[in-house]
Amino acid sequence: MIAIHHDQGTLEFEADLNKPLMPQLRRLHIGIKGLCGGHAICGTCHVYVREDQLKRLTEPDEYELERLGVLENRRPNSRLTCQLPTGQTLDGLDLTVAVL
Repeated sequence: MIAIHHDQGTLEFEADLNKPLMPQLRRLHIGIKGLCGGHAICGTCHVYVREDQLKRLTEPDEYELERLGVLENRRPNSRLTCQLPTGQTLDGLDLTVAVL
């Protein structure tokens, strides 16, 4: 997996694919806050997924869409890392941390 921070360049990160992504990214201190603990309420784990990789992920559910809908910096490729599926689908995923 590659996480790209908005102001600190590129960070290559080997994720544990069997554990939730958001807490793993939060520990890297790259701008992921995850204040709601992974419940898709706060939007502080907002990232942009490389557009050609979006089809690898499951569609966002109604709660994620609701939260993304109120974010000022939302893009068509926005996702919340607390809602991304774990497993092989994350291997090689390119993410850019959204500026809060």
